[in-house]
Amino acid sequence: MDQIDNYIIKLLQNKISETEYLELQDWLSEDEEHHLYYENFMRVYNSHKMFSIQENIHNSWNKLESKIKQEKEIKKTKPRVIRILARYLPYAAILILVASVFLNLYLGSIVSENSSLQAAYNEFSVPAGSRTAELYLSDGSKVMLNPGSSIKYPNVFNSKIREVTLEGEAFFDVAPNEKLPFIVTSGAQKVRVLGTSFIIDAYEELDYIKTTLITGEVELSFASDETQILRPHESCIYNKTDNTYQLIKKEMFNPSLVAKDIYKFKDARLKEICSKLNLLFDVTIILAPEIENDVYTGTISLKESILKALSLINYKHEFAITKIEPTVYELKKNN
Repeated sequence: MDQIDNYIIKLLQNKISETEYLELQDWLSEDEEHHLYYENFMRVYNSHKMFSIQENIHNSWNKLESKIKQEKEIKKTKPRVIRILARYLPYAAILILVASVFLNLYLGSIVSENSSLQAAYNEFSVPAGSRTAELYLSDGSKVMLNPGSSIKYPNVFNSKIREVTLEGEAFFDVAPNEKLPFIVTSGAQKVRVLGTSFIIDAYEELDYIKTTLITGEVELSFASDETQILRPHESCIYNKTDNTYQLIKKEMFNPSLVAKDIYKFKDARLKEICSKLNLLFDVTIILAPEIENDVYTGTISLKESILKALSLINYKHEFAITKIEPTVYELKKNN
């Protein structure tokens, strides 16, 4: 357990390595008791900051009392003027101490409140071509981050809002809390929820942001100040180019597919599919213009090779696949 404690402390101090972070997340996913231990550890750690301030004040007070006693012992041997100064000096010191106590407590409350907002922010990235990463936020919410994605989040949420920033694709299972909204910011789109599960596909390389609701209800807001409510099995595709969006109903998606490293697409353009494959497999796919808008539906396991993935899409042999370099592939239409 000492190693786990060390990992958590490194996480809170923003000093944890990616390997250590993944080991910590594996440990958290093993048992619910591990996650409860993690939450309690963070509460104790953050409360210790205020305790340290109060302890310093207590020590300062003891030192002052000791000083006053010393002054009383020697005041009989001092000249009258010095005795007068010695008489009132402790009271001045007390006034200064009282002022410093309030100042320290005030600053301490600011540090305690803002440490989770500023100094304790983390940014975690999953490299392209690697496996899906699972992490738990301080409120108990679960996030599954796909390859080529990153998320920025606080170690501990403040008392007003739970907010994270996402670039790429992730599945969220948000812990319910009606008094503390959960907001995911992805570029020009914000998703606001109280407790639900959903998927956001917001890779920077794509010209759209797709949000799919699994359970509950979410509110989307865009740069145009428009809002859209999503209900279960509905998707919203936001076009980043012209700030418009399209609502798709009866969108079926099994969230367990994310955990199994599976990429599922329906009626998607080949250009969009290959843009996603570039990130998921860490490759470069060059498309001939005449096949960019061809539409495909399918499911690809990310545990397979990129060549096999492309072959599954091309089961009708509509295009030719050429390997130019170890990680570069070219797709051209068959004659």
